[in-house]
Amino acid sequence: MMTRLFAFAALFCVVAASNGYPCSRDPNTSVPTPEELFAQAATVFVAHVVKVQEMMASNMEKHEAGTVQATFRAIEILKGSPPSSSYVMSDAYSYGNCTLALLAGADYIFFMKDDNDHINSLEGSAGPILNLHATQVQSLLEKLRAQAK
Repeated sequence: MMTRLFAFAALFCVVAASNGYPCSRDPNTSVPTPEELFAQAATVFVAHVVKVQEMMASNMEKHEAGTVQATFRAIEILKGSPPSSSYVMSDAYSYGNCTLALLAGADYIFFMKDDNDHINSLEGSAGPILNLHATQVQSLLEKLRAQAK
C-alpha cells in the first residue's frame, strides 16, 4: 500500500511540475549585474511592505496570473522617485513567473524601469528581505549607494 501511495505521490509531483511556467531570460543574453540593473532602472528604493491585497484573482485554467498590490513605506531612496501612490503592483506569485512573494511585514529592494508601478525579479527587484542588516544585504546596498553617487 505504501509503495502505491509513494508512486502516486511521485507521479503527481512530476505532472504538477510540468505545468509550471519558467521565469527565464533570452539564453543569448547574459544575466545583468546589479550595477547594470541599477543603470537601467528609473527608480530604485528600499521599502517595507505594510499591506498586500489581491486586485485580480488568478485563473490557472486559463493560465492567467492574478495581480496583487503591495502598499509600502519607503526606507531609503537610491535613485529616482518611488510611486507617489505608495504601492507597487505585481503578478500573483506562482510557478516561476518572475515575480516576488510580496509579504506584509517584509522589506524589499524595488527596481522600476519606468513610471509603471509593476515590479518583477527580472528588473532587479529583490525580497522578501527579513534582515536588512545582514552582511550580504548590506554589501549589495553599499554597491548600489556607491553607484547612486
